Amino acid sequence: WRALTPNVSIVEKDSQEQIFSKTPFQEASFEFDSYYESTPKDYEFFQAFSDTSIVMYTGHLNACPDNIECNRPVEFKLIPRSNERGIILGKVFTTATNWIDETRRGTYVYFGHINPIETKYLTAIIDPKLPKWLLEKFNSLLPKLFTYYANRTGQPLTWKPFVFLNYIPDGEGNNSHGGTLPGIIQLSLKGTGWNNPDNESFIDLAKFLAHESAHIWNGQLFPYASGDMWMHEGGADAFAYFALYELKFINQKRFLDFQTEAFNYCLSNINNRPLMEVKEDPNFRSHYRCGSMLALITHSALLKYNKKYDLFYFWNQLFEEVKNSKNPYTEDLYFAFLDRIVQNNELSMTMKTLLRGPLKSAKDIYLNLFNQVNVKVISSEKNLPRDYNKRVGRDILRLLMVKDCGGKYGLSGGNDGIQTDGFDSCSTLKTAYYITHINQIPIVSSGAKAYDEVKKVCLTKESKIFLTARKMEKKLLVNCPDNIPARESFFQITKVPFKD
Repeated sequence: WRALTPNVSIVEKDSQEQIFSKTPFQEASFEFDSYYESTPKDYEFFQAFSDTSIVMYTGHLNACPDNIECNRPVEFKLIPRSNERGIILGKVFTTATNWIDETRRGTYVYFGHINPIETKYLTAIIDPKLPKWLLEKFNSLLPKLFTYYANRTGQPLTWKPFVFLNYIPDGEGNNSHGGTLPGIIQLSLKGTGWNNPDNESFIDLAKFLAHESAHIWNGQLFPYASGDMWMHEGGADAFAYFALYELKFINQKRFLDFQTEAFNYCLSNINNRPLMEVKEDPNFRSHYRCGSMLALITHSALLKYNKKYDLFYFWNQLFEEVKNSKNPYTEDLYFAFLDRIVQNNELSMTMKTLLRGPLKSAKDIYLNLFNQVNVKVISSEKNLPRDYNKRVGRDILRLLMVKDCGGKYGLSGGNDGIQTDGFDSCSTLKTAYYITHINQIPIVSSGAKAYDEVKKVCLTKESKIFLTARKMEKKLLVNCPDNIPARESFFQITKVPFKD
């Protein structure tokens, strides 16, 4: 930051950047270069596009007098350079425009030359240097996605969201990260690996965009009670699955794979507990996955009652109530509407048990509910997916580490292995290792086989298991766990009902 006003400077004090002057002042001017470094725990100040366009986060410019609680709106005058256009919250401008940040949360403003995608429900900027195969897919996906949500929920937007995708063709691989702000969805891609067409990688990006776009409706247009995250996040997952399938970006098998992965993840994480008792899940992923299963049960129950109803009909009715009452939607409201539509309060009572208990077997309750609403589920050992293999591979490594380290364990994920944390209490695993194999079986791609191998070996007189770590010539020898429970079952969702 460079101060242009005499006697005014910016200093760092108490870990904050502060505007400082020895004499009172009412106005000060500053200039600064675009800053593209990562800003941990905050939004990046600037993000670059491949053609020199930028977006800038206004939140870094919200100044506030020291020791005074700031709640006043922040006023901005935004001036694009010659021959440039700007975009603020979906509004395109080519001359100076004023914007007031009522919430003080900040937003991203675009300045550049890229022609935006403009529809009734969306303004989007897509980096022109994005590989052609991806550019074509995003140009097709984004307009369809927002029109789909507006039509299927029956709720047109009262403002235009702004979506931007930037691309930095530096380095290897195909890296991505994204984020959201009110009215904003952002996705950044980096790496030359994106030059190679890969439909699975696109589907991952499309699922992220479809999930975050759903929040425009179920979180921003219509607010929710913050404690009821399973509706909000699980509902956005469910919206995304149906949107990508009905818009033909995924086929029916991929749609069922999404449902299957969510169900198995849900069962594994809750471990026969009500969802609200899961406290060790800092990212609330259980609320996403279990919430999407409750959304699937809701969808299927409505269809069983009336072939013309489905999940989006349900949310249309819920949103109408929120619009009329001007209150956030809540869990109580959700189940009141479910009771009213399907005329079966036993269904909602059972779903509440999955949320708050008491229960003995979450698996049995879910399977019973699926059976009631015509969702077909089978227990399967064929073609076990990578996510399941990695999860059970992690489970058996955790048991081995708990035994080796006197009750302690620390694990983190990897593409082809699992990283262990080192503890002084360990016999073998005192330092960190990147474990790739258990008894020569890949721990990520064949985790179920590794789990079964350890259980088999430990039932014999042999009591040692060999771990293979990356960049180590010798294997690590650890003792068998005292007890190895049966490997969790894998369930495959094979059929989901759709409306006529």
